[in-house]
Amino acid sequence: MIDKQVQEDWIPTMPLVYVRFQEVVKDPQSTFKDFADVIGGDTSLTSRLLKVVNSPFYGFEAKIETIPHALYIVGTEELHDMVLATSVMNVFKGYLKDLIDMEDFWRHSIACALAAKEIAGYMEPAQHENLYVAGLIHDIGSLVIYNKMPDISAGVLKESEKHKIPQHIVEKKAFGYDHAVVGERILASWNIPQRLIESVAYHHDPFRAPNYHLEAAIIHRADVLAHELELGNSGSPIPPNLNPEVDALLGISEDQLEEIKVEVCEQFEETVSLLLPG
Repeated sequence: MIDKQVQEDWIPTMPLVYVRFQEVVKDPQSTFKDFADVIGGDTSLTSRLLKVVNSPFYGFEAKIETIPHALYIVGTEELHDMVLATSVMNVFKGYLKDLIDMEDFWRHSIACALAAKEIAGYMEPAQHENLYVAGLIHDIGSLVIYNKMPDISAGVLKESEKHKIPQHIVEKKAFGYDHAVVGERILASWNIPQRLIESVAYHHDPFRAPNYHLEAAIIHRADVLAHELELGNSGSPIPPNLNPEVDALLGISEDQLEEIKVEVCEQFEETVSLLLPG
């Protein structure tokens, strides 16, 4: 178990723009102008959100030029997830340059996010919950562990590579918990929606999720697929093992998985350019 004092010391502070956005979401009297005012206070966030909304990721024909227009088109829940994803990436900007390549880390996360989006769309019935953000943040617990215990983390990665054991299994041996548990604690402290918390917390063991095992299974499959495509690197030298029961649960055929891989590869570089501006 994670020591409470250590846990509290580990949890990063969420950007103020996301905290304010949450407050507006919870207020039933909020208007589109209220949302736009919060986001508009961060010009970098505004620019990035509009680029994402106007990208092939969404495929809208008409150009969306304002945050109120974006809210009208994609809805507050979708925009909430986009603000969350951008905010999380900003929290960890500049982490761990000596231990892992941060651009590679986020490239893997983006590949997982795209895979989650595609997998959800292939399911019968299609899953309409926006799971790409869960894919994007599924490994943030690793960043915190790397940052707080770099020397031990380096040893964990070496042991994982030497013995061909997935990183999260070695973490449990070394710490008594893994990066998925740390991610769960971080997201819970930020009052993130429970479906996202469980998708991250159980992405290595989706059938243990108490309420959202289907969502966790999608992230599990997307994570494995991203590793198979070798798009980026989370730091783990060994890909996670695929739970053989997950594909049966998701009901996705081998042909569909191949189509998903093609879709992810086609969208990947442009999505990276949007989310990881140079």
